[in-house]
Amino acid sequence: MRQFVILWMALLLPFALLADLHPMHVSVCEIEYDKHTKSLEISQQIFIDDLERTLQNSLGKNNLDLMEPGEELSTDELVENYIAEHVSFKVNGKEKDYVFIGYEAVGEVLRFYLEIENIRRLKSLEVTNTVLLDEFDDQTNLVHLTYNGDVNSLRLRPNEGTDIFRVSE
Repeated sequence: MRQFVILWMALLLPFALLADLHPMHVSVCEIEYDKHTKSLEISQQIFIDDLERTLQNSLGKNNLDLMEPGEELSTDELVENYIAEHVSFKVNGKEKDYVFIGYEAVGEVLRFYLEIENIRRLKSLEVTNTVLLDEFDDQTNLVHLTYNGDVNSLRLRPNEGTDIFRVSE
C-alpha cells in the first residue's frame, strides 16, 4: 500500500506543480432556449483577473481595477463594451442583436447576462465568442446550448472563435 501511495504522489506531483505555474484560462457560456418567452437566455462566466488583464492591455491602463475603475470609467461600460466587441450571434443564418441584461461578480468570477428575444424556431445558432482569445494562447471558451431538453456543446479556441450549433426538432 505504501508503494502505491508513493507511486501516485510521484505521478501527480509534477502535474500539481505545473498547475501553479500555468493557470488554466477558460470561460463557460450557457445558452438556454425558453419556449415560453421565445428567447435565448445567455450567461457567461469569466475570471475577473483575466478580463482585467485584457482590459489593462487594450486600454493601456496598467493599474485598472475592473470592479473600481475610477472616475472616467465605469465597470458597466467596460464590461458591456468588451462583450459587444467579442460576442455575437446568428440565429437561423441571420445576425441577431441581444439585450445586455447586466453582470454580477461572484467571488473571482464575473457573470454577465444577455438575451435574444423573438426566436420562434431555432434551426441553427452561430456563436462568435472571442472573449479573452486574443490575450491567452491557451484560452478555451466552452459554449453549451440547451434546446428542448437537449444539451450540445462547442469549444472555441484562439483562431477558432466561431462555430455553429445545428438543431433538430
